[in-house]
Amino acid sequence: MRKYINKVNQYLIEKHPIIWNTKIVWMLAISFIIHLVFYVLGYTTLTNPESLQERGAIGIFFKNGVVFFSVILSILLLVVWLIYLFKNNAFKNFYPTSKLKLFFQFINYFIIILCATTFYITYTFGIVSHISKTYPDKTISEEIIKTNNAAVFFSKDIDNYTVSNLNYPAPFFDLYCEQLSGRINYSKSYLTWLKNDYQFYSLNTKERLIGDNTFGDSYADFVFKTRKDSIETYYYKDTVVDVSNYLATAKPRYYNYSNTFYISENDNFQNSYIKNYNDGNSLNLERKKSRNKYVYELLNRNDLNEIKNVLNDVFAIFDKYKIEKNISADKWFDLIYNPTSFEVKSFIRSEKKTDYNYVAPEQKPTLKEKFTKEHITDFYIDTYSIKTVFDNIQDIKTSKYYQSIHFFIWLTFFFSIIIFMFRISGLKPLLFTIVSVGVLAIFVALLTALFTFIFDARGNTIEFFSLYTLLFVGLLIYSIPLIFRSKIKKIITSICLNISLIMFPLFILLIISIVSMHQRENCYQVYGSRYDSECYILFDNFGFNLSYILFGLGIIFIFFYSSIIKKWKALPEG
Repeated sequence: MRKYINKVNQYLIEKHPIIWNTKIVWMLAISFIIHLVFYVLGYTTLTNPESLQERGAIGIFFKNGVVFFSVILSILLLVVWLIYLFKNNAFKNFYPTSKLKLFFQFINYFIIILCATTFYITYTFGIVSHISKTYPDKTISEEIIKTNNAAVFFSKDIDNYTVSNLNYPAPFFDLYCEQLSGRINYSKSYLTWLKNDYQFYSLNTKERLIGDNTFGDSYADFVFKTRKDSIETYYYKDTVVDVSNYLATAKPRYYNYSNTFYISENDNFQNSYIKNYNDGNSLNLERKKSRNKYVYELLNRNDLNEIKNVLNDVFAIFDKYKIEKNISADKWFDLIYNPTSFEVKSFIRSEKKTDYNYVAPEQKPTLKEKFTKEHITDFYIDTYSIKTVFDNIQDIKTSKYYQSIHFFIWLTFFFSIIIFMFRISGLKPLLFTIVSVGVLAIFVALLTALFTFIFDARGNTIEFFSLYTLLFVGLLIYSIPLIFRSKIKKIITSICLNISLIMFPLFILLIISIVSMHQRENCYQVYGSRYDSECYILFDNFGFNLSYILFGLGIIFIFFYSSIIKKWKALPEG
């Protein structure tokens, strides 16, 4: 092996000295092997379905200690590389070089550091690959449907089974159920259960354009509103409707269930009819109607085998993901099956019974709470965990983990430039550069504070002053290596040259920020508070792509700036 390495090194030093000098071949080979290991680790991390029951599984890289292993490995890899890199510096020793060779060195540094630091992306890619292969979209969609179908029988929260949840059959979809005693007309038909009263109302409506405040308080006291395009529709209670012909009792029944246990990202009702209630709550009525219709038709058919199949299907899902429970499908069926009216007579816990499952003595339970306590069993199904499983699978599949490449690109970019600066100018100018940046930052901050104090400036005036001050300082720094390098001490030029290299993307960002601030200022004067939707703002228009644009410009700048570096290096000392 050693003989082979020496042979490759001999070839590189003769044919490709820059590649030999930067050790990119060996660094890429080692990095590839390590990336392969991280991919395998990521792929096998979530093989146990129980690991999906912990929220935020996509971030397991930061929870299980792999992040520390990754950081330590990256540091060791880069330290060893730097030791070998600094053994030889052609530019420092005035060996023949060119602008292209200088730029090529920087690119090598960038590629090496990027490959040696992006193990997180490879690890997470392994996780996503495993989840995508093990849990196909079609299978997960079917499991969510089966779980939602069985959720009516989870028997958790009594409020899910009261008559206020009815949205099917007609006429309940078009009615509003009033539950506040102070707003119920007790001289007309209403239902009651455990001193909880329910009265159904028909509705009338008003419409207006969004943002139109012409009618002021005439739109107050609505029970809910809907929005479609630019029109808001407000709904108000009209007349009491006698529902006794449709509803024999106000007792909690499975017939009343209209909730959707788990709403997937591909939910068919995601953008449909939304009720925004006056109390701040928001409900998708079409979804509730669809769920209520399914439950109503299932119970009306009263097919024992069909109901048992619903329970067995969800039990198979629970077993697949190792969801904790202490009830069998048969026993569950016995608890919920009540063919006369399908009243809710037994409740199932969400977790194992413990000594802490009690109401504190100083808290007087409501009648609903007393009813639940009297009818709750010791059986439990950890339905919270199955929700978490579905959340994790969907989050992992739709994860944009690859966008973290922006962080790694910029980390690599600045680290590569620091090494590049050290290689071309040495340690002393590099240290002076760091100190100079700090001094300039303090200078600009003090100058801005002084300007604010003297002119009593406010708001955008301060921002414009500080940004233009930075622009002036930046232009001065860039002009020295470009125009005045032969007239100023070489050490000073080297500091300006180093600052120019590392700060160029930020300098472009500064220019874009100044232009965008002027655009906002002008737009605000024309459109007022609506300027965000009416005006073209340069900064906002770029969005996330600005990161790539600045990076590309930074690389191009270094390519052309390499000739300035060569000319600076040729200057006599002092």
